[in-house]
Amino acid sequence: MKKKQVNTVLVIAIALIWGVVGYRLYHYFFSYEPQLIRPLETIENLNRPPVISKDTFSLVTITRDPFLDGYGRPQRSFRPSPDPSRAIKKTLVKKKVPTPWPKITYLGYLQSNATDTKKAILRINDTLFRLPVGKVHQSISVKAIEKNRVVILRGREEKVFIK
Repeated sequence: MKKKQVNTVLVIAIALIWGVVGYRLYHYFFSYEPQLIRPLETIENLNRPPVISKDTFSLVTITRDPFLDGYGRPQRSFRPSPDPSRAIKKTLVKKKVPTPWPKITYLGYLQSNATDTKKAILRINDTLFRLPVGKVHQSISVKAIEKNRVVILRGREEKVFIK
C-alpha cells in the first residue's frame, strides 16, 4: 500500500516538472511580446570602431644602482660620426676565377709488404707520379686511396677519379 502511494507522488512530481518545461517552451516559441527596437543612431554607433584613449607618461631615469648602493654611469647613445674619414668604406670583393685542374688519370696503387702505406699511381699532365696519402705535389694531395678510385684535393676542391 505504501509503495502505491510513493508511486502516485512520484508520477505527480514528474507531471509537474514536465508541465513547467512545456510551459516555458510554449512561451519561448509562441509569445507575442513586443520587442524593443533600437533607434537608428544607436545602430550607427555600433558599427564604428571603439575609440581607445591612450594614457601617456614618462619614466624618470634611475641613476642609482639599487644593488650596489652606488650611482651608475649614464648610458651613452650611439651617434654616427659626421667625419667622412671615419666612415666605413665598402670594399669590392673580386670574384675568384677557378683555375682549371690539370689532366689527371688514376692508374692504380702500390702497397709494399713491409709497410702498410699505399701509393697512388697518377698521371698528371702526362707525367707519372707515385703519391702516398697526405703528400702534396703541384698543390694536389691524395686524400684516400681505394682499389678502383682515388680522392684528390686541390685547395678546397675535392674530386674522385675512377680507374
